[in-house]
Amino acid sequence: MEKKIYVVGMEESIEGNINTAVAVVQGVTSCVANTSKCQVLVNFDESVAGIEAAIDARNEKLLAEIKGLQSIDGRSYFVGKAEKFAKGCRSCLTGTGLTAIRKTNKCN
Repeated sequence: MEKKIYVVGMEESIEGNINTAVAVVQGVTSCVANTSKCQVLVNFDESVAGIEAAIDARNEKLLAEIKGLQSIDGRSYFVGKAEKFAKGCRSCLTGTGLTAIRKTNKCN
């Protein structure tokens, strides 16, 4: 099974640490952190009991290591001042602005 985990603001300097940390979890067949896409792609064997819980626990630990990390309703993570986060982006990430984008195909 493949799982994509999106991490906004992931720095290139920790890419190798993420790959190493997640790859040692029992049942993980591969892990590729990609800072340009802000994602971690994990392939794992579903038959190994507790693999998703182990991955989620490890992700929580890694997220806790990022100073100043904040989330928008648990959907998107960012570092910085919350008031500078664009309201239009916030509405799309929380689902309240998706109708406008679907109608116009443009981000406001």
